[in-house]
Amino acid sequence: MHQYATLEDTVYFFFGANDTSGSGADGATPVYDVRLGGAAADAAPTLSGNATLLAHANYPAGAHEVAIAATAANGFAAGNTYGVFCTLLVDSQNPTGFVGSFKLAPVPANVAQWLGTAPHAATVNGVPVVQLHDSAGAGGINAPANFEDLAIVDTAGTVAVPTTQKVDVETIKTKAVAVDASGTTFPAGTIANTTNITGGVITTVTTLTNLPAVTNDWLTGAGVKADAVTKIQAGLATPTNITAGTIATLTNAPADSAGVTEILTRIPDATAGAAGGLVICGTNAAMTISSATGDALTLLSTAEAGCGLIATGHGAGAGIKGVGGDAHGTGILGYGGIDNGYGIAGVGLGTGSGIYGSANGTGHGIRGMGGLTSGHGIFGGAAATATSGDGIRGTGAGNGTGSGIYGYGGSTGGAGIKGQAQANNDAGLECVKHGTGKDIDADELLTAAAVNTEVVDALNVDTYAEPGQGAPAATTSLVAKIGYLFKAWRNKSTQTATEQKLYADNESTVDQKATCSDDATTFVRAEVGTGA
Repeated sequence: MHQYATLEDTVYFFFGANDTSGSGADGATPVYDVRLGGAAADAAPTLSGNATLLAHANYPAGAHEVAIAATAANGFAAGNTYGVFCTLLVDSQNPTGFVGSFKLAPVPANVAQWLGTAPHAATVNGVPVVQLHDSAGAGGINAPANFEDLAIVDTAGTVAVPTTQKVDVETIKTKAVAVDASGTTFPAGTIANTTNITGGVITTVTTLTNLPAVTNDWLTGAGVKADAVTKIQAGLATPTNITAGTIATLTNAPADSAGVTEILTRIPDATAGAAGGLVICGTNAAMTISSATGDALTLLSTAEAGCGLIATGHGAGAGIKGVGGDAHGTGILGYGGIDNGYGIAGVGLGTGSGIYGSANGTGHGIRGMGGLTSGHGIFGGAAATATSGDGIRGTGAGNGTGSGIYGYGGSTGGAGIKGQAQANNDAGLECVKHGTGKDIDADELLTAAAVNTEVVDALNVDTYAEPGQGAPAATTSLVAKIGYLFKAWRNKSTQTATEQKLYADNESTVDQKATCSDDATTFVRAEVGTGA
């Protein structure tokens, strides 16, 4: 079957399907493909789709209809011939059928319509009347005012244009334009005033009025010529940096905590380094630094092995002299650096002390606290060339309870006071008594009986909790090792062919477990791990 149709039409074809015995059968998945005649053999179909099975009882089995929308949107074009093929699944077979072809003609023109709408019905001598319409479609509006002398005739004949509308370079709206060697002169009031001039060169501007406001960042450095900057600087006070002279008063300075508004009153009227003057790097007068809140003076050195403060005494004077507070305050408190730095380092010259501390009341003249890992609260060493100087010498006050030297040990092994012998059988720590005093108070030393009591307490009095959940460590304390033995003997445990479990005291939480195996020759229990 060959048909002729128009582009944008729907073309219909029909086919029937039979099973392998020749009887009508509906089959399954009926599809069609439309091929453009003359296209390449491997060209894709112009359109593919599904055929429709006719379901009315009067139609026999296997009756199908194919509807092809031959539109430009679907890829069809006028003047082309197209063939239609179909197939479906029936009795496990997919037979191929050719149901027909069709040729498309262009869409016929409709002279009675314009873009699908009928034109204005009025005509003059057979010519359609031209009307003006606004954007909303309303017709018959007046011509724009700037047409002025243009006459539009809509009753008969063509539109008449007056001769005054012809282009006349000698006049603008009938007013003369003068042209000579100096240029072109336009009559006053004949040129429209543009608010924005976007091109050309303006030689001279006499007066600027009605200028727009200048916006932020409108004028940039690139937009200012160097000579303009020079002129601005010439009008300012020179020099730009004031290096000499006298400023009597400086106002509008930010207020400090006391409400001072004149910055000059904050600078002392004294020679730098002198009493009451600024502290300088050099010789300064004796000074006292005090603070009502926090530390009065904090010195920090960030250099490796650098000291925060180095003080050298002269004669019998101390490099640093610290007086403890009345209520357990420390005269000097020093924190050692992270990498071999000393909290306080003092070197004595002559008979002077490197560090001299005097205690008041129950305060300590010098108090040293060991570092968190192995730092020493106080570390004193005699100079390499010294013959009788002591690294540290502490003398308790005769009329008070203050200690000559009082040391606290560090939290993980640092000694409050540590003495280390170097050679020649020198003592690491030597105590010398004076008068009726004791070298070392024997009452403060541990006796064998005291040691025995402590051991008995640790073994027979002190109690220890059983080890908790987790993998037992290979290297651990005796307390933990003994605890695991007792826990394995006392607590609930289970054993299967593949796993051993040890429970906590609550008999429900598995604290430790190990895998097991048995090959009928050797029973193996693996290393115990956590029961989690």
